Amino acid sequence: MARTRVLNELNRLNPFIVDCEVRIEAQRQRIDWIKQGGGNAEDSEKLLNNLISSSSALTRLRLTDVEELREREN
Repeated sequence: MARTRVLNELNRLNPFIVDCEVRIEAQRQRIDWIKQGGGNAEDSEKLLNNLISSSSALTRLRLTDVEELREREN
């Protein structure tokens, strides 16, 4: 029963997790582009802010959901 609830929750959250991971990967590719001499300081700053935002959102989601799932298990 608990396993089913966990799987249901993961399925519900998966689109958001995948979206964050896709955005993070796209930002990593832009970082490589900037390292190779593309873009300017403004591009670099925007990229850094977006990367921090996406990473923070994904981390908060995972931490919150782990806590919620633990509470439901108990």
